[in-house]
Formats: sequence, structure tokens, C-alpha cells
Amino acid sequence: MTEGCDYSWARPDPVCLFNHGMRFAARYTSIGSSGKNMTRAEVHRLIQAKILDGAASVLGWSAVGVYGGLLAIEKLVPHSAMWGWQTYAWSGGRWSDKAHIQQYKNHQDRCGGLVDLDRTNPDREITDYGQWGLGEIPDPELGGFSMADIDVILKKLELMRVGDESGTFNTHDFASLEGISLKVDSARDDVDWLMRAVKTIATATGATLPPHD
Repeated sequence: MTEGCDYSWARPDPVCLFNHGMRFAARYTSIGSSGKNMTRAEVHRLIQAKILDGAASVLGWSAVGVYGGLLAIEKLVPHSAMWGWQTYAWSGGRWSDKAHIQQYKNHQDRCGGLVDLDRTNPDREITDYGQWGLGEIPDPELGGFSMADIDVILKKLELMRVGDESGTFNTHDFASLEGISLKVDSARDDVDWLMRAVKTIATATGATLPPHD
């Protein structure tokens, strides 16, 4: 179980929150100038303190989260939204198995401000609850690679398919035999590294690779 907090008008110190065992902070964001909204500077301070923000955007199902009581979580997760954040209020003492995060206590004085206490669902093994920064964490289910690693792999594969980032091979790459040799050696190294990476991920996820020479 992972402990975190959420707050609206308060601005507790992120380092202090981290030292008190908080590992994520759920915050407000909206169009307009409400004092509840997080700022760019606040996001920077939270990330530097290694607190992962669990606030979801509205860009697609996988980035949409629902906050509410038992009925809201049961009705909307996962059909209408991927993430569920349940509050003890309006829940009648019952927790939904669908909730990723539980808000279990309000108005606690922490680090210079009033915050609500949250935790990941203690009945589930949850490491991904919609937070920012997760892509940098190695995932055993991906063969020890992180999603950031996967992005690098995909980019390398795409560049090998189309050439450089402009989508073509530049003429200076082939201006000399030495240039061609360097390009081939680099490509061979990339292929070897990519094959090892793909095989590791396939083994970890149980995927079947197509036959190759």
C-alpha cells in the first residue's frame, strides 16, 4: 500500500510531505485562475521531492479518473474511466474493489497546511494509479524495462525503418566509404541491442515472436 495526500487551498512543503511517508499528491487543475489550481512551480517542487501526482487529464479513457463515493466508482470504473479514486464520504463505510486510491481521512494538519490522507487500495497490489513519472520506473512485467525505455526502443526501430529524424537518410551519411561503414556498424549495434530488448520483453510478457533468420 502506498500513502499519499490531496489538498486544495493549502500549500504544504513537498519535501516535508515526502519525509512524512507521502509518495503521491493529488491536486486540482482547471481552466481559469482558481486558487485551488496547481502551478508550474508547484509541479516542479513535487517532482523534485519525488511525489508523483495522480491527477488525471481528460485526454482519452486511459487518462480519465473518477473521484467520488462508492456508487460513483462502482458505476463508472472501468467502463467510463480507467482510474478510480474513492472517498470515505458518501461510501457508508464500504470500499470498492475497483478503486485505485482511497481517501480515508480529511483535514489533517501536515507540513504547514491542511491535507486529506489517501492510500492505494490495501486489498490490491497497485503500483500504477495514474500518476505522473511512472514511465521512468522499471517494470518486471516488461522484462525490467521502463516505459521510457520502451519509447527509446520504438524510436530506434522507427529511425531504422525511415532513416534519420527527418524521415530520410542524409547525403552526408553516404559521402564516403567511411561514412557508410560507420552507418552499418551503428545499425548492427542497434539491431543487436534491440533484439535483446525485444526478446527480454517477449519472455517477460509471454508474447510469441515471429520466426526470423
